[in-house]
Amino acid sequence: MSVVRRRERKEKLRKGEEQEEVAVALKKSFVEKKGEEGNGREVWVALAVRQGLGIYRLYSTFLEVDNTLTYSVVVPEDGQWGKVLDNGTVTGMIGMVASHRAQLAINEITINDLREDVVDFTFPYYLESTVIVTQAPAARNRAFAVLSPFTLRVWMLVVASTLTVGPALACINRARNRLLKTQVTSVHPLSHLSFNAFRSLLNQSSPRVPGEWPLRMVVYSWSLFCITIYAMYAGTLTAELARPAHEASINSLVDLLRAIHTRGYKMGLVEGTSVEGILKEAESGIYWKLWDTFNTQTDYVNRSRAGVSKVLTGPYAFLIAQLSSEMLTERLGRQRFHMGREHFYPQSYGIACTTGSPLTAVLERM
Repeated sequence: MSVVRRRERKEKLRKGEEQEEVAVALKKSFVEKKGEEGNGREVWVALAVRQGLGIYRLYSTFLEVDNTLTYSVVVPEDGQWGKVLDNGTVTGMIGMVASHRAQLAINEITINDLREDVVDFTFPYYLESTVIVTQAPAARNRAFAVLSPFTLRVWMLVVASTLTVGPALACINRARNRLLKTQVTSVHPLSHLSFNAFRSLLNQSSPRVPGEWPLRMVVYSWSLFCITIYAMYAGTLTAELARPAHEASINSLVDLLRAIHTRGYKMGLVEGTSVEGILKEAESGIYWKLWDTFNTQTDYVNRSRAGVSKVLTGPYAFLIAQLSSEMLTERLGRQRFHMGREHFYPQSYGIACTTGSPLTAVLERM
């Protein structure tokens, strides 16, 4: 559009002779009523600058490209981002653009195949991944820390070995006497042999070692075993007491699935988001396994803020885009939350336009 033509249209717009309007779909929490023009039209502007998306700056740039355009902001009735239902209905902001009730949808709208079937997207203007937000790991109860170096199976084997050594020594001593047909030169009561085996396990020296070599070989072997067990126990216990005493954190989708099955965790999603879509459409793998545990009646939340707040109420994990997670957790107290170290499902955000709209090319040139 030439400078002369633009000035002519600008003058006509000022006089009210010509006006072109573009409706922009935005989530309600991203807009604020600012006032009224002289003709009584409501004027709305985006408040997404705090999100770092530069949407208000985009409006300014768009006005510089063609300042004869005026804008009205419409809000989707269901308040959702937008998804394609099984019956072909399109909800949320994407639905408003697909039905031509709005020509643009601007927000953290993820580009995916299902949405691209009903609207056109500009080139991605922002890329980020998805994270798992959970409550900060709580301090563990250390009342039984002395038992933590070994598993239950190892403890059972140690106890069984200790109880077996004494009777084994007594049987070997009796078999030796019968085989050699000699009189018993020294008495080794079973109680003494068993107690000495227990003393060796506690790294205490025995007051008397049997003089018979078969018994000595067993006692020396048992002592070597006890020294090894004692060293392993002492070293592992020291390391266990030195590390922070917190519960295991959830850092990946595998950790989340394990926590759901073993620790009673629930997984939360915002309905209509691309994260829900990637889990719901999965046919195998970790996405499919997680969706199989999801309760569509109780685990949905209507807003990301509600999902992050719900994390503080109990064993609950919320899947959310990284930028939003950082903003919301900072607002509620970053120290109260834990964000998984492993990110997943990289998302690209774009501006949704009606199919074939010339606005797509205009926006991509900015």
